[in-house]
Amino acid sequence: MVTLLLSSMLMVAFNIQAAVSSTPPETEWDRTYGGADRDQASSVVQTSDGGYVIAGFTRSFGAGGMDAWLVKTDSSGNHEWNRTHGETGDEDVGLHGLIKTMNGGYALAGYTTSKGAGGRDVWLVKTDSDGYMEWDERYGGPNDEEAISVVQTDDGGYAMAGYTVSYGAGSYDFWLVKTDSSGHHEWNRTYGEAYDDRAYSLIQTSDGGFAMTGWTQSYAGAGPHRGRDAWLVKTNSTGHMEWNQSYGEAGYADDQGYSVIQKHDGGYAIAGHTTSFGATRYDWLLLRTDSSGKLLWRRIYGGDYDDYAHFIQQTDDEGFLIVGDTQVSSVGGSFDGCLLRQTRLDRYNGTRGLEKQTSGMA
Repeated sequence: MVTLLLSSMLMVAFNIQAAVSSTPPETEWDRTYGGADRDQASSVVQTSDGGYVIAGFTRSFGAGGMDAWLVKTDSSGNHEWNRTHGETGDEDVGLHGLIKTMNGGYALAGYTTSKGAGGRDVWLVKTDSDGYMEWDERYGGPNDEEAISVVQTDDGGYAMAGYTVSYGAGSYDFWLVKTDSSGHHEWNRTYGEAYDDRAYSLIQTSDGGFAMTGWTQSYAGAGPHRGRDAWLVKTNSTGHMEWNQSYGEAGYADDQGYSVIQKHDGGYAIAGHTTSFGATRYDWLLLRTDSSGKLLWRRIYGGDYDDYAHFIQQTDDEGFLIVGDTQVSSVGGSFDGCLLRQTRLDRYNGTRGLEKQTSGMA
């Protein structure tokens, strides 16, 4: 049985060059939520009362097959309520994006195979503050589409980024879908060429446009052997591309962006993973660009095994927090949650202020 795990990640810091400690950090509490079948979490937000709302899917509860699942807890992780959303039958769903909305409810984005145009369709679910569905909408064509990231836009609508197979120039293309505040489709745009391109993270930029990161094979390094390059796409407010930049090395190298933020100077920071630039296997990748996507610098972090960064956040001192996982040899090669704090990397040019922290959770 796979259950949901929510943990306060109190961690012990050590220098980036130091070996990973085999002593797990102290845990305040952890909780599991689930039933007799498979239940999985993908996103969490903190609520105004200090509690948490977790989004994922459940096979233990709901109308049948796999259903979307929201779990609300108090500040100590004690269960307060849970809601399922889905259809009867052997439905396949996945939820990757969860945000708090302007009216105090929640918006969830991912995919569903139920009552759509065919295959997987992008699925947007809007709930009230108690998790009860207010409306849901599906977007897609005869093949597969999936949303990985969702934002609420300045006009109260929603924008989702992921991939499409039904539209665009290649087998997989970046896909950006914009809706009004009730989920009604306003426009969508594809970005990519003949090879595979997938978006993982979306933000609305300070000028009202959008920026997406993920990976591209269409615009990857030159040569007959195409790997994957991290890709940053900037659009205007109606989704028309203004510029794009790819970051990586030629050949079979694998470089992917998983999370993007906009800095106060208008530039961008991207976290992901790489096998380029001297990486031993998969290492964390941190990219910093100017406002036109031109690379200012890059840093990689990792050990002798695989390390993947999934999320980046700017800190009050203009540094970064990066969250991901690391494969630690001292615990038998399993993956641990990992947090890295980079203090004022712009100012120090990566030469000081590095702290790496591990959660000790496999």
